[in-house]
Amino acid sequence: TFSDGDKLAYGQRGKVAGPGSSEPDKRVAVKFPGNKGCINITVRELSKEAPKPLAGGFKALEDVYFVGESQTFSDGDKLAYGQRGKVAGPGSSEPDKRVAVKFPGNKGCINITVRELSKEAPKPLAGGFKALEDVYFVGESQTFSDGDK
Repeated sequence: TFSDGDKLAYGQRGKVAGPGSSEPDKRVAVKFPGNKGCINITVRELSKEAPKPLAGGFKALEDVYFVGESQTFSDGDKLAYGQRGKVAGPGSSEPDKRVAVKFPGNKGCINITVRELSKEAPKPLAGGFKALEDVYFVGESQTFSDGDK
């Protein structure tokens, strides 16, 4: 969604209006229904054919919830169990099994398997704990057969 309220979503159908306002050898102006004006788009971002549906039956701009294990990436982006994001399009790898999702606070989209996503908010974690919350183990010390402690 742009600052003026116009939207551009994966698979959205529009009409070519003319050459792009910048780089007319690489871009065209496209008018999408509901938008106030044309959007200047590179020709590599357009197709004359409708794209295949997204994996898992998800739709562009649909709200989804992450239900996998929480993680923090080297660039600082985070995924937290129960975090809500918006589907942006197909996954950059394995597009038949993944979708790209934009989560608030992250720099870009994250490529996620559809089994790690839900259309419904997940149930709260046991004990009222929250994903990525610091906790301390207070049980008896133990060592596991794989060497973990």
